[in-house]
Amino acid sequence: MIQAHRSSSTLRLLGFALLVSILVRLALPGYLLLTAGDTQAFFEVYTHEYREPALNLLSSGSYVSHGTPEIYRPPGYPLFLLSGLLLKQEALVTILLQIILSSLTVWLVFRLSLVIFENLAAALFTAFCYSLEPLSIVFCSLLMPETLMTCLLVGFLLWFCKYVKEGALGDLALSAIFLSLSGYVAAYLYFLPLLMAITLGVWRFCGKRLVKPSPSAVEGELRAARQPGVDPLFSARPPSAHIALFLAICAGLFGAWQVRNYVASGYGGFSGVFDRSIYYAQAASVVAGQQGKPEFQSAWEDLDRQLAAHAGPDARLSDELRYMRHEGFRVLLGAPLDYLQIHVKGMVRTLAGLEAHTYLRLLGSARGQPSGWDSITRGKGLMRSLSEGRRGATRAVFLVIVPLAGVAGALCLFCALAFVSRTITWTMPVATLLTVAAYILVVTGGPHGYSRYRHGIMPIVAVFAGYGLAFLLKRFEPTSFRKDNAA
Repeated sequence: MIQAHRSSSTLRLLGFALLVSILVRLALPGYLLLTAGDTQAFFEVYTHEYREPALNLLSSGSYVSHGTPEIYRPPGYPLFLLSGLLLKQEALVTILLQIILSSLTVWLVFRLSLVIFENLAAALFTAFCYSLEPLSIVFCSLLMPETLMTCLLVGFLLWFCKYVKEGALGDLALSAIFLSLSGYVAAYLYFLPLLMAITLGVWRFCGKRLVKPSPSAVEGELRAARQPGVDPLFSARPPSAHIALFLAICAGLFGAWQVRNYVASGYGGFSGVFDRSIYYAQAASVVAGQQGKPEFQSAWEDLDRQLAAHAGPDARLSDELRYMRHEGFRVLLGAPLDYLQIHVKGMVRTLAGLEAHTYLRLLGSARGQPSGWDSITRGKGLMRSLSEGRRGATRAVFLVIVPLAGVAGALCLFCALAFVSRTITWTMPVATLLTVAAYILVVTGGPHGYSRYRHGIMPIVAVFAGYGLAFLLKRFEPTSFRKDNAA
């Protein structure tokens, strides 16, 4: 009877978290449509880079941009845009699908927390934390790939951690598929399969020392249901064949697109974004610093001239990209300490950013771009707008920035509490989440690093925040309530 009551309560609470997730994600685009009546606000600077190959797929069946094979953006998100384009409601259909996916991610992080900690309270708190997470809310309203990528990435984390706990080969294979698909949406995840294979290899050679029971001090009363006869800790070392299969699936799926790129353009890489970024972002930031210029974009003109002088008028795109990669690494290796500072600053921006400018832009569009809000999003900056006495900027602080900072700060506080509580055991699933978060942060750092790249990290933050919140409430739980629960 008690078990049935708790199961019913769990379903109601999880359903409420999902309802909250859907409503808060519908609120912003709904407000925009009701006030502005225009869908152009949903388009970001980079949206056209995904839209054009999607439109060409519909019109000609070819994945091309500007008349040449598209090798910069993998086809994951352009394919996702096709349903909206086919229905002639690109923005509305895509946003609706993204709201569904983001709410599905709420359910996935609930499952992920339950797999890792086997703590029902922590899993429910995790669901509520992610349902209110600011980045996941605002990016549902933008035609950008973050929502789709994050959903697929959390799917990978869930099934990878299930494999770690239970040892089922099917879970590992499914995690490899999810990880590869997420790489087709966000190219910077291309190197993550190799890192995860190394993680599995370390686990194999370290054995049981990396797999320990979750702490019982905060676990609560309900543990996740498991199949009969399955060791809940999977303390045996993963066979080499399992690691090889994981790598083979990822290599096969990523390699298929590399073969396509080579056949279509002579470029054998997965995405030309890597080479372009090394040249026009990382190397450009070093060059701009050496010239005493504040922004890496200020070095683009010089880099364009160097590229044109080297490539010549008849150079193929694949040759230009090879030059970008070679020259970019040459510049970085020539000034490693200078670039290290730039890269770390980018990582700090990724961690500290609130994405407030995007909220302000969207709300400003709905309000007809009032003075003050518009000045912040167009480059004047918050402090300058405030110093000029703009009422719109002051209103933006209290209506947007302070609430965003409050929610983000609470999530970070609960996440930190999970670790300072000293009740988390360093199991392989915990190490997996931290490894993936660190990978995303490091790979997306640099001059172009800012808060949107934290989108894929926030489900991990929510998992630990949910655990920290469960720990906090457990500590202040009345003794009588504990006894009633234990009974």
